[in-house]
Amino acid sequence: MAKTNKTADGFRRLLQGTTLLGLYAALFLGIVAFAGRLSDHPLTAAKIIGVIVVVGVVLGGVAARFARRVPKATIVEVNLATLPAEAEDTSLTSILNPKKLTMRDTIEALTKAGADKRVAGVIVYPTFLSGGMAQIQELRDALAGVRAAGKFVTSYSEAYTNGSYYLATACDEILLQPVGDIGLQGLAVAPNFYKAMLDKAGIEIQSEGRWEYKSAADQITRTRMSKPFRDSHQRILDSQLGQIIAGVVARTGRTDKDVRKLIDRGPFLAEEAEKEGLVDALLYRDQAIERVKERAGKKSVLLDIGAYTKRAKRAPGKGRPAVLAVITATGGIVSRKQGVDPISGRNPMEADKVSAAIRKAVKDKRVKAIVLRVDSPGGSAIASETIWRETVLAKDEKKPVIVSMGDVAASGGYYISAAADRIVAHPGTITGSIGVISGKPIVGKAKRKLGVHPEELKTAANSALYSPNRPFNDSELERFRAGLDQVYDTFTSRVATGRGLTPEHVHAVARGRVWTGEDAHENGLVDALGGFSTAVTLAKQVAGVKPDAPVKLVPFPKKPSALARLRTPKRESSDDIAALTSLLAAVAQPLRRLAAELGSGRESLHCGLTEDDWLIR
Repeated sequence: MAKTNKTADGFRRLLQGTTLLGLYAALFLGIVAFAGRLSDHPLTAAKIIGVIVVVGVVLGGVAARFARRVPKATIVEVNLATLPAEAEDTSLTSILNPKKLTMRDTIEALTKAGADKRVAGVIVYPTFLSGGMAQIQELRDALAGVRAAGKFVTSYSEAYTNGSYYLATACDEILLQPVGDIGLQGLAVAPNFYKAMLDKAGIEIQSEGRWEYKSAADQITRTRMSKPFRDSHQRILDSQLGQIIAGVVARTGRTDKDVRKLIDRGPFLAEEAEKEGLVDALLYRDQAIERVKERAGKKSVLLDIGAYTKRAKRAPGKGRPAVLAVITATGGIVSRKQGVDPISGRNPMEADKVSAAIRKAVKDKRVKAIVLRVDSPGGSAIASETIWRETVLAKDEKKPVIVSMGDVAASGGYYISAAADRIVAHPGTITGSIGVISGKPIVGKAKRKLGVHPEELKTAANSALYSPNRPFNDSELERFRAGLDQVYDTFTSRVATGRGLTPEHVHAVARGRVWTGEDAHENGLVDALGGFSTAVTLAKQVAGVKPDAPVKLVPFPKKPSALARLRTPKRESSDDIAALTSLLAAVAQPLRRLAAELGSGRESLHCGLTEDDWLIR
C-alpha cells in the first residue's frame, strides 16, 4: 500500500505542476497573440493584456492553492528530536534557518488537526533525550485531545527514555524498533558540591538566604546536602515520578503498586517491553509508517506538522473572535534591555520589555485579557517587582491577567505571577521558591596565592560592601541582611495579597521551598492544573467571553522583521518595545552577562538547582 500511495502522490504532484505550467504558458501565448493582432491599437491591447494578466494570476493562485491544500486521509507527523521552545528564535542565525514551531505553535497545530476532517491521525516520533516535565505534559494533553476528537495517535521511536515514554502513554499505540529499549527506570538528580574545591583555590562564598529551603548556594557553600535541600528535592522527584506512574497506569491498566515494581526492574529491552505490555509492536520505521497508513485508509498522505500549519485554515468559530494578548516571559529576569546572544538566540527576561508589552496590551481596546506565559527560574528581585507592578495596573484597568506556567516558574518567576487573576501550572511545573538568596565570592586569598595583593580605598562606611576581596564587616553585614529581609517580606506580602492567603500560610509554604505544580495547587499557590489551553479557557471566563466563542491570540510584542534584527531600533518613548538591540550590542551581550554575574548580587532571586537539573531523562 505504501508503494501505491507514493505513486499516487507523485502523479498528483505531476498533474498539479503540469496544470500550473499550462496556465502560465497559455497566459504568455495569449499576451503575444493579442499584442501582435492589436499592435495598431496600443491602448486597447494594453487593456486586454492587463485583463489576461489578472486572470492568469488568479488562476495561478488557485492552482498553487490547490497544490498546497491538505489532502484527505492526512497523517500529521510530529518530529520531537527536541521539545519545542517556549519562545521563537530571534537570533541572527535564525534569518537563514527555517522557522521552527514553538510550543504554542505545536499545540495550536495539534488542536486544529483534531478538528480537521481531512486528518486521519497523528504519528509522533518522541526521540528527545531529555525535557522539562511540564512541556511533556503540555504535549501529552494536546495528543490526548487529538484522540478525544476521534483520530488515532501513534508513537514510534528507536528507544524511549522516562520522559519520551511518558509522552507516548498519551497515544493509543506505542511502537518500538526491534533492537531498542525503554528507559523506564525512575528519576534521579546528582548535584555536585564544590566547597572543598573552592577551599583549595582560596575562594570563599559568603551567602545567606531566606529561609532554610532557599538552597541555590548550597552547592558552592557546602560539601553535601542539607536536610531541607534533600527533603524538598526528593519530594519533587517523588511527585514527578508519581505523575509518570499515573500515565503508565492509565495506559497499561496495571495498579500503581505494580507499576512501581515494574519500574524497579527497568530499563527494558525491546522484547521485554513487548512482553510487559509497554509497547504494542516491535517494528522498524518503514513498517511503522506502513502500519499508520493502513490505519488511515487508502490514499493516505504523510504531512509534517510544520507544513500542515501553513496549509490548514483557521479553525471556524461563531462570530467575531475575541482578542487575547499573549506575552511570553522566559529566561532569567533582568531589569534593562541587554539584547540577545546572536549565536544562541537566548534572551533574558527584560523587565522593561515585558512591562512595555503589558502596557501596550492594556491600552489596546481590542484585547479582552492577557495570557502571560512564564518560564523562568528567577532573577532580579527589583526587576521582578517592576513586572509585578504592571500586572497589578492591568487588573486595575479591568484587563484580566492569566498566568500559564511552563517548565519552571520559580522564585522571580513566581513573583511576577503572584498578582494574576488566575495561575495555571502543569502538575510537573517547578514553581514556588518564595524566598531570596544573595552573597558574594571572596577571592582575596586566591589572589594572594597568585601574587596579587589587593588594597582598598573608600569614601563611606559601606562603599566597598560588595568588594570580592574580603568578607562583610559588621556594618556591611547589617545592611546586607536588611536587604534580604525586605525582599522576603515584600515577596510574601505580594503572594498573600495576590493569592488571598494569610501571611502565616504563605510563610509556611514559602521559606524558599520549591514545589511541583501538583503540590503548589494543593497549598494554594496555583489555581488550576493544565497547560496553555486551560489558561485561554480561564481568560475567556474571567473576561466574560462566551465559552464557545472563537478567540484570536495576538502576541505582544510583535515579532521583529529580519531587517529590524540588524539595526538599532528607533525609540519614540520608554514604552517602545525593541526585540533586539544593535548587532554590536548583541555581540557584547555575553560579556555584559559575565560582568553582571561577577558584580553586585543584591537583586538575586534563585530557585535552587539549575533548570537543567530538572529535565526528565
